[in-house]
Amino acid sequence: MSLEWHNSSGNLTADRRYDYAMAYMQAGEYCAALDLLEQTADIVPNWPVLHFRMGEIYSHMGNPEKAMACFREYLRLDEADTLGAIIKLSLLGAVADIETLPSHYVETLFDQYAPRFDKALVETLDYRAPQLIFEMMQTLICLSLENPQRILDLGCGTGLMGEVVFPYAAWLDGVDLSAGMIAQAETKNVYNNLTAMDGTAYMAEKDSQSYDVVLAADVLVYIGDLSGVFEQVIRVLQQGGLFVFTCQKWNGEGFVLGTDHRFSHSRDYLSGMIKQYGWECLHCCEQSSRNDGGKPVEGFVVALRRPNDVMDVTEVNPAFSRKAFSHRQ
Repeated sequence: MSLEWHNSSGNLTADRRYDYAMAYMQAGEYCAALDLLEQTADIVPNWPVLHFRMGEIYSHMGNPEKAMACFREYLRLDEADTLGAIIKLSLLGAVADIETLPSHYVETLFDQYAPRFDKALVETLDYRAPQLIFEMMQTLICLSLENPQRILDLGCGTGLMGEVVFPYAAWLDGVDLSAGMIAQAETKNVYNNLTAMDGTAYMAEKDSQSYDVVLAADVLVYIGDLSGVFEQVIRVLQQGGLFVFTCQKWNGEGFVLGTDHRFSHSRDYLSGMIKQYGWECLHCCEQSSRNDGGKPVEGFVVALRRPNDVMDVTEVNPAFSRKAFSHRQ
């Protein structure tokens, strides 16, 4: 079907024009897609997604100025930033470096992804974060069927981590920003309680020393500045409790937002956070928890312990934790 046919069909609805534009975009025919999106914008100028897609196309076409203008117009129309325009603007250098991803963007992304999440991760991306965390804890002799733990699965997703550790749990809580993910996790029947909520906010509402173990499998990649997470985890853990997580590796300074819309953290940044919040680092090794483009993504698996004499978190100097990233990926 040719673009000329679309242009000559005056009875095409805005939805249909958008659908055809997306088909062109997926085929790499950016000029045709852009033409249809502009036609559609003439019909419904306040439809936010049109401006976001035009921004994406201008980025592909090597026109960052027009791309930035489109993303800014999208943000004007959708202040919640469901599609993550602020991420695009940050990668284009149009705004200050962001320190976390927009919550509505993450929530929408994973709500849509939830039904096919397990299959896509395990079969396509060779996702193995839960297994790496479990192996780390076995190596450290942190799990025992005879001594079950109170465990929080932070950013539990569809429950892949929970399935691995629930035999060792006296109580297993899961929290995730995406209600769609929580719905999938419920089908696993391994959690005592599941909550659809931001993980850091969830921990802030819990009593201190509520858990023996906090796990975060492939969660910190959506957060740049980890200070809020580290502060709340050390508060909700009992003395001697464990925090085990995976994250992506950054070879520069601080942390960086990549074109994959995921944050990577440097070893020095993690070391500084560990020191500032008074953790004892039991183990930190370089291991990939997933593939991207058929290649392993560099990452860390880290196990921390809350010492018995850890300082009160309110006394922590936040200077290091506020350090923004200084390089782009």
